[in-house]
Amino acid sequence: MNNKKRIILKKIDLFIISLEAINTFLNNELIEIQEVRYKSKKNFIDIIKNIYSINRIIKKHLIDEIAIDILKEYTKQKKINLINKYNQKFYYIYHRKKEYYKNYKIILNKSYIDFNDIAIINLYIISKLTKKSGIYIFIKYLLQ
Repeated sequence: MNNKKRIILKKIDLFIISLEAINTFLNNELIEIQEVRYKSKKNFIDIIKNIYSINRIIKKHLIDEIAIDILKEYTKQKKINLINKYNQKFYYIYHRKKEYYKNYKIILNKSYIDFNDIAIINLYIISKLTKKSGIYIFIKYLLQ
């Protein structure tokens, strides 16, 4: 698998972790998130279909609104508790599902990444995904 594809899959895996962490704020299970699984041999069309599925999940369950609330609290610095809770869930989900997020694990062994930064970036993208230019922002993020 080429390096660019591996990086895109890594970012999608981390994005799904963010969705799962936000899902815990809703106190319900988003079964659809479990359907968005990735294998190293996925082709470009499958990745696009999964991006569409992620967008649909966010719209259906209003996950973007929760992401906006968490980001507002983060920028106000008044309720750091909420962002800490989100970051803890993000970190826990990542380490709990080692096999599920194997695309990221491959690269993690070679480089250091700050989980807090990734979690906040993903929140921002989630908050923008339902907007008109949301898919563009998401794809631009994946390709960087």
